[in-house]
Amino acid sequence: MKGYHPFKSAEAKERWVCNINELEKTSWPGDSDSVFVDTSFGKTFVRICGPESAPILVLLHGMGTNSLMWAGYIESFSKKYRTYAVDAVDDFGLSVNSKVVSSAGEYSEWLDELFTGLYLEKDINIAGVSYGGWLAGQYALRHQDRLKKTVWVSPAATVLPLRKQFYLRGALMLLPFRFCRANLLTWASEDLIKQDRESFEKTLCQNELALQCFKSPQARTWPTVLNDEELQSLKVPVLFLTGSNEKVYSPHKAMERLERVAPNIRKECIPGAGHDLFAVKTEIVTSRILAFMEKEF
Repeated sequence: MKGYHPFKSAEAKERWVCNINELEKTSWPGDSDSVFVDTSFGKTFVRICGPESAPILVLLHGMGTNSLMWAGYIESFSKKYRTYAVDAVDDFGLSVNSKVVSSAGEYSEWLDELFTGLYLEKDINIAGVSYGGWLAGQYALRHQDRLKKTVWVSPAATVLPLRKQFYLRGALMLLPFRFCRANLLTWASEDLIKQDRESFEKTLCQNELALQCFKSPQARTWPTVLNDEELQSLKVPVLFLTGSNEKVYSPHKAMERLERVAPNIRKECIPGAGHDLFAVKTEIVTSRILAFMEKEF
């Protein structure tokens, strides 16, 4: 691999890193630390905040973004938790992959190696949004012994299959036209567009810049649905949050399935948001996660 991997060129790498550094200055706590952790899948970049002796909270972002996605949450979380905001090893952050992660099992293996590299042995809390929520579920399925609690915010698949519209709109993103690339985000972020158009436009711009700087998007593993036995096997406390306007699957059917199959999973459908729940209802999602983390089960 060339020295500027996974970018298109050395210039593209410099442009992206400068962009991330500027975003960090304006959105992330100045007293945070950051590290690169070696894994067999590559170097993983992690932002670390909060008291060293506090309980552990690992944050996993959605697809096509990076750990700065948690900027609106990190101040609240890091008051009570030692937070580890991870740049996925194969997404648009600062991590550098050395091989393609090709299955849910390999993603779990990568996370397990990462936690070991960070000296996080057990009692790990994980919160993931969208694709990160799916990753949190997959890790819980395989490594419950290291976990304390896990939170799934609008998880991709996991509870129900993604609608066909998601795949059709996702396929349009491969076309070299801004409208096509924005189609999926526009469809899934209807409430955010109504509430904060400027924030949505900034998200689009970041996505465009990433596509200009990085090599062709890698073939990531499509998120899958946990079957009844898998959901029932989860003994660690789980919080499932969805928005009433969720479009990637029916939020109400998801709630019904969890109530029928795995009633021990805590769940809530929050009104006035869809797959953009994380951005539209930041205060509510923050309060729900913190309340869940602090509750004894």
